[in-house]
Amino acid sequence: MSVVKSVVRLCWVAVCFSCPPILGQDYGDPTSEELYFGLANTAAMLEASDDEMALPEDVDPGWWQPLIGRSLRHDSHDVCLKLDEVLYMALASSEQIKVFQKLPSIRRTANVEADSAFDWYGFLDTQWDRTSDPTGSTLTAGPGISRFRDNNLSMNGGFRKRTTTGGQLEVAQRFGWQDNNSTFFVPGQQGTSRLTVGISQPLLRGRGVEYNQSLVVLANIDHQVAFDELSRQVEGHLLEVARAYWTLYLERGVCFQKLRSYQRAKEVVDRLTLRKSIDVSGAQLKAAKAALADRISDLQRSFTAIKNGESRLRSLVNNPAFGKYSECELLPVDAPAFDLFDVDLHTEVAEGIHNRPEITQAVRQIRAAAIRCGMSRNELLPVLNLVTEAYVAGLADDFDSGQSWTRQFSQGEPGYSIGLNFEIPLGNRAAKARYDRRAIELSQVQHKYQVTLEIVRLEVQVAVREIETSQRELFTKQQVVQAREEQLDYQLKRWERLPNEGVTSSLMLENILNAQDQLANAEFEYLKAQITYNLALINLRRTTGTLVQQQVINLPATGQSVDSTQAIPASEIPPIAPIHVDE
Repeated sequence: MSVVKSVVRLCWVAVCFSCPPILGQDYGDPTSEELYFGLANTAAMLEASDDEMALPEDVDPGWWQPLIGRSLRHDSHDVCLKLDEVLYMALASSEQIKVFQKLPSIRRTANVEADSAFDWYGFLDTQWDRTSDPTGSTLTAGPGISRFRDNNLSMNGGFRKRTTTGGQLEVAQRFGWQDNNSTFFVPGQQGTSRLTVGISQPLLRGRGVEYNQSLVVLANIDHQVAFDELSRQVEGHLLEVARAYWTLYLERGVCFQKLRSYQRAKEVVDRLTLRKSIDVSGAQLKAAKAALADRISDLQRSFTAIKNGESRLRSLVNNPAFGKYSECELLPVDAPAFDLFDVDLHTEVAEGIHNRPEITQAVRQIRAAAIRCGMSRNELLPVLNLVTEAYVAGLADDFDSGQSWTRQFSQGEPGYSIGLNFEIPLGNRAAKARYDRRAIELSQVQHKYQVTLEIVRLEVQVAVREIETSQRELFTKQQVVQAREEQLDYQLKRWERLPNEGVTSSLMLENILNAQDQLANAEFEYLKAQITYNLALINLRRTTGTLVQQQVINLPATGQSVDSTQAIPASEIPPIAPIHVDE
């Protein structure tokens, strides 16, 4: 038996050194063409509706980044995307941002509405009176007249307005036509006219420009708050667009990582199949095929994740150039940034307090609450109004109202009146309750301002710490990938050059499959760390309130626009001819 075992081991070593190397860095990784064929054939097997896929010929086996911006579907139109351009296109075409943009326009109408309280108003009043009363005195209509009958038509029109000091100004012209059966009514069939100018001015409650312009000022503040809210919502939406962009980048990178993991398992299965008649047991082959099937399932999920990522980006940007999934393939061509820089916490916090729209919004809310409190303080005063009126009047016979209008200036003389109106509610409880409520609201928004400061400070601190942590994590994950590659390489060398039987051989195979999974997980964690670091950079810009500002700076000059009907060219990526693969 010992002789048989020695012969088997010699045959094993001969097979290992006669067969071409397959796996491991020192033994040659899959070429770009093999990588393409693996992806295309696997995609055809997983989803019959998916088209054949094309990959570039020069693939770096140790790094997935050059593949992510390359097309996977040869019959679709490539839309190559850079992050700054995607953010700009979202600003220009996102339906959600258009919803946000309507808020200031809506608030502006309230501003016009409040200011319209000081507009001039025209009015016109007409009335016809027919009087038929019994007379109780000869002085009413004259001797022998039992009923007093009077016909009177009047028309009063003019203009009135509210002044910024709280007063009411009215200019009115009245015309009348009157006739009755009284012997004392001279001249008969009278035409009358009366021009009046009246002013009512508050002296206590409701007095002053500051009080009467308060609603206009509040509407202006509300309009400005709407712009602060717009800035906050747009920055939040742009952050979601950036997340969707890097998520798509991540899913495409994961797809290629899972493909390589699948190919590693496939090559192990092929190698075991070739050695099945020598020293490979059925359990070992089944275990390898189970790992292969599991990785095929992961690939299926990865393809779906790419579709979902593209759909998410399309739904956030709403640009016609993105097209449909079956027509256009979205290719993120911006590589993650690896530049490291020192972040000063105090500087970033100060910038966030200076730029965040929430801070400006809270300050404006304090001002609005103070104005409302001042209005309530004014309303504690009693009503004391000065009422004045001046007029001229004219009279003519034969219902000649035109002649009466002329005479009110040529023959008439001014009449006037002046008086005071005073009113005070006993206890004045309603005004006191309103004032107490406004004072409490003012105190509330002041505390809310402090809360907003703390929230902004907290968010900036978290964002800065996230950048610092992501920087350290980035290099740590890179070291993990290198260590996992060395671990897998060691396992492969041991498996290929030191064969054994039974439990030891199965354990070595299991170790190789586990090492492949660990390497795939390490590559995924490293890619995720790259995306996390870049999202942390964007999130810092949002927490400091500079995301929209920096994005606007990177936009084309004023007057230039992005053609939303054309795809963004990828000048840095050469055209790739599609490769057709027979199923």
